[in-house]
Amino acid sequence: MNLQVFERLPLEERLQLVWNEGNQLGIRFGRRHNVCLYHLQDFFAEIWLDPEEQSVSMVRAFTSTKCLEPYLSHINISELLTEHYD
Repeated sequence: MNLQVFERLPLEERLQLVWNEGNQLGIRFGRRHNVCLYHLQDFFAEIWLDPEEQSVSMVRAFTSTKCLEPYLSHINISELLTEHYD
């Protein structure tokens, strides 16, 4: 599965794919959302959770390492970057 195919899937299918095939790398806690970071084959995905509503607000995918910056102080992804993004 590549990023372009993933992005065309409905929210529920993206969510199931991330939960079933993704490797969770980290989580960050915000005022309104908790965001879980996952790694899938050649991209990353975030699941945005609304704790107040107890629901998933968004599933976002990306390849940009810039989007990983909020997690870098808490996790080490150097091995993933070396393998997939050189």
